[in-house]
Amino acid sequence: MTISSSMTWQAHVNDVVTRASRALYMLHVMKKFRPPQSQLVTVYTTYIRPLLEYCAPVIHAGITAQQAQQIERVQKRALKIIGGYHNSYHELLHNFELDTLATRREKLSLRLGRQMLKSERHREMLPQPRADITNRATRHSNTLQSFRCGAILRKSAIPHITTLLNCNM
Repeated sequence: MTISSSMTWQAHVNDVVTRASRALYMLHVMKKFRPPQSQLVTVYTTYIRPLLEYCAPVIHAGITAQQAQQIERVQKRALKIIGGYHNSYHELLHNFELDTLATRREKLSLRLGRQMLKSERHREMLPQPRADITNRATRHSNTLQSFRCGAILRKSAIPHITTLLNCNM
């Protein structure tokens, strides 16, 4: 993970995109041997997509729309290599039963939050449930206490995961 002094994720995104773009060469080489598209999708999901999703729950809330597009562009290129250039990106996603990377980052963040709730070691990183604070049973007593924070902290992982958990409880 690349953390910059300016507290942006641009260096990390550039590194992830560079590594994944280099790995796309593997698909180009394999495509010459004409394997079934399902095998190419398996190679993509096994070797290339994990590079694009490295530390995704941590960076998801803090990346800009441009950085998200930069990451998504690599998946678009991979699917065009696999499925041909005559189909649109969304058609290829549907045909290969894949999600956009933004959707996957959201799911990974939610999964991390649920794992943190169950973990004795990491539970303390999340805020307390409202029922523990107020000692009352209300409609929202199963949700976590919301963070009151500035714009920069709001774009960090823990407040974002807390919001996801509250929306999905």
